[in-house]
Amino acid sequence: MLLSVTACSSKSVAAVDEMSSANIQTELVKEETTLPKEAVKADIEELKATDAPEVENDADDKVADETGETNETVPVAVVEDVALSGSYTDSTGNMYNYTYTLPKVQGNSEYVKEVNEDINKIYESVIATELKNMDDKQSLIVSDVHYMSAEFNGITSVLIVTVTGWDINDYYVANINSDGSKAENADILKAAGMTETEFVNSVSTIYLKQISPNESDIKKIDQTAYDEIREKTMAEDNCNADLPIYLNSVGRIAFVGKVYNAGGSEYSRHLFYVAPSDGFTEAELGQLARQYYQNRYHLLPTGFVTEDIGDGYIVIELYNDMDTETFFDYFMVTKDGCGTNMQDQVIDITVQ
Repeated sequence: MLLSVTACSSKSVAAVDEMSSANIQTELVKEETTLPKEAVKADIEELKATDAPEVENDADDKVADETGETNETVPVAVVEDVALSGSYTDSTGNMYNYTYTLPKVQGNSEYVKEVNEDINKIYESVIATELKNMDDKQSLIVSDVHYMSAEFNGITSVLIVTVTGWDINDYYVANINSDGSKAENADILKAAGMTETEFVNSVSTIYLKQISPNESDIKKIDQTAYDEIREKTMAEDNCNADLPIYLNSVGRIAFVGKVYNAGGSEYSRHLFYVAPSDGFTEAELGQLARQYYQNRYHLLPTGFVTEDIGDGYIVIELYNDMDTETFFDYFMVTKDGCGTNMQDQVIDITVQ
């Protein structure tokens, strides 16, 4: 069932991860702990040389073979594996600022291995290709690959965003239980305290907000075109409980959704946050904008101030230095997070 909503006054925008007031982050583990192979072999030989009776290990004990491998479950953790940034000028004089960051998931489960293989494919197909383009003085298509990770209620979420020169994003999402197994959407929604029906209704509401601001313009041109956009965007295969989900560190649900367009590319992908029923607080909106700016531009504002300007709109100012009143940018949003900045540029903090 689709919900009746009031259209946002902003353009279609998409959300990126937020930082809670306490800036809760997934703990990064620098080294994977394993038993030294030489020590394990020596212990095995020593045991073989004794007449000590065999003792069964408890289920929680480490069990090592002659190669030094153990069947101990390695705690799931996310570490930064690739970090490249700089400036580049191609043979025709086009200048680029590029930043490529990718994570590695620590753990020894089959699903963790699968996730790391997927991440390596992103490196090979995107980053390695662009590094070669730099060697050949060719133009870049992708100048920004970044990731976010968070842990909430025993689920670690990893989100990788690939941004092209046209700000068309591709998303990769993985969710891992504490035992290294894959966290299914039902598990994630349960951890966030949301039912599948509530989630699908939220997806429907968000999709309608994305196409509603352009409804009058589309109808003036072609009613059939608008009807087609609405039908494709709201179709069951695009609006369901199986969409890629990211769970942030304070239990907010975000999903990767497709919004169909009237012209240009057939559709665009966005990351949308599902807002609480009573809307975001001004502090949460400020942190969303601050985290967005850090992830998108790799600059972290030191702080922000908010001002309720009436008619449901809140202005967020991101500051570099509060004392000298130097700021990065203005954002204007509604309490449900839908908005654009004062210069009418699209920002990634669209939410329900």
